[in-house]
Formats: sequence, structure tokens, C-alpha cells
Amino acid sequence: MAKNKYYDLIGVLRTSESFGEYKVLEVVENGSQVKLWLFKIVFEDTKHEYFEKWDKIRKNKVKDLKLIKQQKAEKTRKKIIERNRLVKKNTSHYSLENINTKYTLMLDWSTSNTGISLWEGSEHLISKSYGSENNCFRTRSNEISKSVCSILDYCDNDVVVLIENLYLGLNSSILSILAESRGYITKELIERNIRFELIPATKVRHDMNAPIHRGDIKKWAMEFYKEKTGLIAEDDDLADAFVIGYWLNISRMEG
Repeated sequence: MAKNKYYDLIGVLRTSESFGEYKVLEVVENGSQVKLWLFKIVFEDTKHEYFEKWDKIRKNKVKDLKLIKQQKAEKTRKKIIERNRLVKKNTSHYSLENINTKYTLMLDWSTSNTGISLWEGSEHLISKSYGSENNCFRTRSNEISKSVCSILDYCDNDVVVLIENLYLGLNSSILSILAESRGYITKELIERNIRFELIPATKVRHDMNAPIHRGDIKKWAMEFYKEKTGLIAEDDDLADAFVIGYWLNISRMEG
């Protein structure tokens, strides 16, 4: 393309791969190589302006970064609204009253790897994960349940168990599998006459000022665990269980 052809792009409406129509407003030469030149562009819908290199212009892969930031902020705002709604909705589904057992056990239950955190009063005893690599989720759940039962035996059943409730954002098939999987441990708790409470994850995260986005929550939980214990968490499951235990103690102190 001859040099003047690059200037012919000015004012011509083009379409980016993902962000709608834009125009080149200005060409800024930077040496003899076109790949080093800058092209000032403006998006038609948002009026956001940027300087882009020729390669992105040529491939129509320019991005409206300000729009991306706005969309992420809006997504976060909606998540906060939804979490606050779930917090208000779920507060009546559990009770922290009259927990006077020697131990409390927190479970972040899943079908492949379950985090546990055992506390004696306000003292953290241990947090760890129990997993299984069996291909059948029912067999995995049964194996994990037996491992958790070893903790119940240690407590001599003088324990209240807090289980993180299922996340309603999951699709129906995953929810049904998780619900069935959790049945393996709830059956054991019922037969042992051990009290258990289903604690909404949204409530814990709200009270602990955890991040909104799932990936950020995992990182935050592991950093929180390290900050409070001085230990490095093997995974986010045990860190999540620890956070529930820490939240319980704060809730008790606040009455």
C-alpha cells in the first residue's frame, strides 16, 4: 500500500471484529516503517478515542478498552445487587444460636475435593482437603464422606457442622449432582444425631467483604488463610472452609 493510501483511511467507516464501527481520525508517522505508525481512531457508538498500530487496524482487531471497563463495572454492580438480594433472602434458612458443642466443623463440599476446617471454640485446629479420583461421582462422594466421618469420630460427635450451601448460579445438572453428593454426608450427620446448618456462601462473602468475581474469591480466600494462619493453603477448598470458621467466630462475637 502506497504511503498516501494510509492517509486515505482517514474518515472511512470501518468495522472492528468485536466492538462495532470506528473511523481513523489521524495518522501519526513514526519512522519509515508503517508498523511503527500510530492511527488515531474513534468508535462511532461510544465516541471513545485511541491510538492503535497498523497491524490492529489492518485486521480490524481494535478494542474499545473504556467500554470493556464500563461493562465489567456494570457486571460487578449487578453481581453486588444479586449477592445482597441473596443475603437478605437466605438469612432465615440457618441458625447460629445455641452452638455450644466443643467443636465446630466447616465443610466446603464438592464432588471431587472437599475442604474442611475444624475449630475448638475460637481456636483453629486444622484445615485440609479430602479428595477422590474415582470416575464415579457417587463413589467419590462416599469416599470423601468416610474421610469426613473420621473427623467426626475424633470429635466424638461433640460437634456442629456448618456446610457451605449450594451456589444458585450453577446450572441445574451440576446442582442436582452436588445435592445428591452432599446427601452422603448429611445422611451420616442425621444418623449420628449431629446438628448441621447450611450456610449461604453469599452471606459469608458479604460479611467478610470478599471480592465479587469467582476467580478473585478463590485467590482472596487463599491469601486470607495465609494471612491468618501463616500457612500456605493446598487449595481454595480448605481456604473457603477456613473462611467460614473465621466468619462464625466474628458472628459469635457480634452476637
